[in-house]
Amino acid sequence: MRTFPAWAAAGPVHPVAVGMIMTPDMALDHELRRWAPLDVSLLATRTPFTALPVSVAQAEHVGDTIALQRGVHDLSAVGPAAYAYACTSGSFVRGVLGEQLLVEAMRTAGAPAALTTSGALVRALTHLGVQRVGIATPYDPEVTQRLTSFLGECGIDVVARAHLGLTGAIWTVPYGTTAGLVGRADHRDAQA
Repeated sequence: MRTFPAWAAAGPVHPVAVGMIMTPDMALDHELRRWAPLDVSLLATRTPFTALPVSVAQAEHVGDTIALQRGVHDLSAVGPAAYAYACTSGSFVRGVLGEQLLVEAMRTAGAPAALTTSGALVRALTHLGVQRVGIATPYDPEVTQRLTSFLGECGIDVVARAHLGLTGAIWTVPYGTTAGLVGRADHRDAQA
């Protein structure tokens, strides 16, 4: 006879729904579900597909306010408590003002609460009192520089950085490669 954990027998405890607006590459699906608490239901929609390689041009293309508003509209039928734009490069590529415009676009479309991955990163670092970081990205040098500039606008100094230089297939990077990349971005002056 198969046994189930106690929480399974009790059934769901009114999960909190979070509307996720993601890029069409499916890169985040496994990661988000892996780290989400059991009482959080992640509901996803996608921005339109583009055949551009991962680059500044591609990040600018996927960071489209109209696409985000459409995503909020598409998910509104299930009433998420909050919405997240889960494309990091798409949310930092146009700087702080660009990130704020994305949040405002989601709020204007009806999101009761909205954030981007880049905005969430800055909030977390600020909450922890972190002002100096090392960054590790899968991107090319130009996109990585845009992240450095975005963080600088937020008062966070990038003291070291490492990147993989990828223009696609980011979701195929093994955890070991990621760990090595983070190690290369480590610096004695970095707080995180």
